[in-house]
Amino acid sequence: MSRVPGGAPERRFNRVLASVLPECMERCLRQGKKECPSCRRHVATRRSLRRDANFDAIIHALFPDLDLYEREQEATLASLDHEEKRA
Repeated sequence: MSRVPGGAPERRFNRVLASVLPECMERCLRQGKKECPSCRRHVATRRSLRRDANFDAIIHALFPDLDLYEREQEATLASLDHEEKRA
């Protein structure tokens, strides 16, 4: 599970497949915005944001160190972006 600079844990929601702070998702729903603040995917209700142990287990099986995987992906994307800007 990723953390933001202040140390608060992000949460990966199974319906949106994005890492988002739970407080940010709650704020968006409270304001009537029915979408993920990260990926803008539609979120119908709070019920669709419940923690899913099976989903968490699958993600953990695929990516035992999710933080490391996300850092590697960010580095790869940054490298590709840098190459694209040079071309």
